[in-house]
Amino acid sequence: MRHHILLIAASALATAGAFAQESATRDGSTEQKAIVVPASVSDAKAHDWQIAYLNKHFPNRALNGSEHAFIGHDEQRRWYDYYSFRVAGKKKEVYFDVSKQTLEWAKAHGLTK
Repeated sequence: MRHHILLIAASALATAGAFAQESATRDGSTEQKAIVVPASVSDAKAHDWQIAYLNKHFPNRALNGSEHAFIGHDEQRRWYDYYSFRVAGKKKEVYFDVSKQTLEWAKAHGLTK
């Protein structure tokens, strides 16, 4: 019994460590490292959440020449919001994973099961 408890505890610690490492690598610099919009944020509020994130992390970003795009990979069921802007004269790109919100929207509109 003691071995089972130790194995469960070790497994939980490894899972928590992997999650922390994944969160640390989610800097939004690529689709693979996209910042995941929390599942608790609805589709209707996802854009506001992203703008609040950008305002907090890039308060001095230049909006002249900024871009926003929605990127979809339907086969993989992955969707992203992409932003580019300038910070201190350098181009910055940020990706947000909005897959959960996109599926929520599609289900609400009868576009998927």
